[in-house]
Amino acid sequence: MVIINAPATLLIATAVWLIWRIVTWRRRGGDVVREFVVTALFLVTLLIVQITQFPMKIIFYDWASVINLVPFASITQLIQHTNTQVAFTNIVGNVVLFMPLGFLLPILFRSLQRPWPMIWRGAAISVAIELMQLITRARAVDIDDVILNTLGAALGFAIYRVVATLIRRFGLGRRLLDRAVADTEREPLLIPLWPIGVTLLIAIPMVLSTISAATLGGGPTGIVGDALSRTP
Repeated sequence: MVIINAPATLLIATAVWLIWRIVTWRRRGGDVVREFVVTALFLVTLLIVQITQFPMKIIFYDWASVINLVPFASITQLIQHTNTQVAFTNIVGNVVLFMPLGFLLPILFRSLQRPWPMIWRGAAISVAIELMQLITRARAVDIDDVILNTLGAALGFAIYRVVATLIRRFGLGRRLLDRAVADTEREPLLIPLWPIGVTLLIAIPMVLSTISAATLGGGPTGIVGDALSRTP
């Protein structure tokens, strides 16, 4: 097993994101209100990545033990076999984690200002995170996480609709809301592919270097030693 912590990767992501936003601002112009919302969304994304993907535990065996594809099985187990605080933290935490996405994305993209387009994208983001966890092993891959995350995105969207309706009805902050939204035909989830791709190109060699060092290092702390220690 190789353990990779968050700071270096998140610092790389932040640097790439800053360069991307500066270049975008200079080439296409920008709006302070929109950049504020984009920054908030970026910080939320960093938080989600930190919680769901780090510390990475790269393991090359024993895949099935960390996968749950039975809906509500983990939720039921938490409620029945853990104390109230642990169950509440895990269940509500997974819901709350995605609420900012459901709130912020419709502010930025007019195409996400209807329920279904926003909700299925929230589910898609959650599925992508769970698939990544097959590799990072920071947490178990769990269909219940997808269900709770999607619920969180839906609740965040509901809050957005209430706030947007009140703003448009009473006129307070309407101009600010209109300044943040973008009319784009591009798929919102594909827009940040450039910074994500650059971050991965920089981070992957670091990860491979760490894996190589652990593999070649041998001994009880190396991958081979870890695997052999689990052999009956």
